[in-house]
Amino acid sequence: MSTEPKKRDLVVTRVFDAPVELVWKAWTDPERVMRWWGPEGFTSPTCKMDFREGGTTLVCMSSPEYGDLYSTWQYRGIVPMKRIEYIHNLADKDGHKIDPAAIGMPADFPRDQLHIVTFKAVGDNKTEMTVTEYDWTVGQMMEMSKMGLNQCLDKMETVLKEGDKLMKNERTNITAVPDMKLELVPVPVSDVDRARAFYFEKVGFNLDHDVRPSDAIRVVQLTPPGSACSIVIGTGMGEISEMKPGSVKGLHLVVADIRKAREILAGRGVEVSEVVEYPRGIKFVYFSDPDGNSWALQEIPANL
Repeated sequence: MSTEPKKRDLVVTRVFDAPVELVWKAWTDPERVMRWWGPEGFTSPTCKMDFREGGTTLVCMSSPEYGDLYSTWQYRGIVPMKRIEYIHNLADKDGHKIDPAAIGMPADFPRDQLHIVTFKAVGDNKTEMTVTEYDWTVGQMMEMSKMGLNQCLDKMETVLKEGDKLMKNERTNITAVPDMKLELVPVPVSDVDRARAFYFEKVGFNLDHDVRPSDAIRVVQLTPPGSACSIVIGTGMGEISEMKPGSVKGLHLVVADIRKAREILAGRGVEVSEVVEYPRGIKFVYFSDPDGNSWALQEIPANL
């Protein structure tokens, strides 16, 4: 008989009387997050948000009895208005991951726990939102977390009711924006020739342009195979060239077969990580360019 503790996903679904874009803002606007984060008896005094794939949010809940408790949400996948995937950890005030036992949590309190939030428009201007926290050890801590999550969502419902009035006013006064397609991402490097060789010869990006409009300016544009968005490296490009080499982190490249993609990149001389698999079959492989700008290959199963 197995002695391994029983694991289960914690799943909570709510239907809010609010449109998807408003429920989405409750997760992506730090001011709104602070209005609902934390169970009864807690407030949220701070929320430092970097909402992008590869970014991290540091959020605090506070109470007179327990003091300040910090968490990080490291974003692994974002599908606007539909899905947010992040890795949850307890942290210190500077955002460094901490051992849950150090603040009195049980030894089996989850670390590096995958959370997925999904959003679905239903009915007349309503939204079905599902929060899934993966691989809880079945027991009292899981039940307490479920209770706390439901109390947070009760607060969120109040925030949404108040925010709907504000949104209606905003819609009255603001003209809808046209479609916007991301075209170009600057990648700061210290040696253009070295970076060009890395992305073109090793990673296999298409070389679109390598032009020198003047002696002081060089523009190199490369595009990942199959991508509608390109990267640009170079010199003399104003504030782009003033960026610190290696400062761009967490750029994602979605692939159909991550093991095959990893094998090909490794064969071309790219130093790649092993395949890292998260619950429900979501897989990542990580690599960096010579300056430290970081990338992730991502494979998402077709059933998600």
